Amino acid sequence: MVFQVGLFTFLTSQSALTDLIATRIYSRLMPQKPTLPLLVYNKISNPRVYSQDGDSGLENPRYQFDVWADDPDSAEQIADILIGILSGYKGAMGDETVGASFVENDEDGYDAETGLYRVMVEVVFWKES
Repeated sequence: MVFQVGLFTFLTSQSALTDLIATRIYSRLMPQKPTLPLLVYNKISNPRVYSQDGDSGLENPRYQFDVWADDPDSAEQIADILIGILSGYKGAMGDETVGASFVENDEDGYDAETGLYRVMVEVVFWKES
């Protein structure tokens, strides 16, 4: 859980992102009556790295970031900024250090039930466990 706190702290310190969404960055769930646009992130996997000597002390958590907005252009703009911030990032995220981060996928979407546009971005982080 510590990494998620550091990730939140890191994202909310990025003015290019917060200029557009303020601190509307949520772990796991979107609020019931949200102010848009916003960002929701979830850890979707967390494989550990092993060698023949055992646990290497490395893990590479995969996170899904969902940018939600009223219009597709806003969602795309925010996703592009997020990708620019996280693609190839190395450094501190809270109390942890990220050795590398890689944007592996991004995908546009529309939720007909809510009428909201979404851009999903998947990022893999490499860090010590």
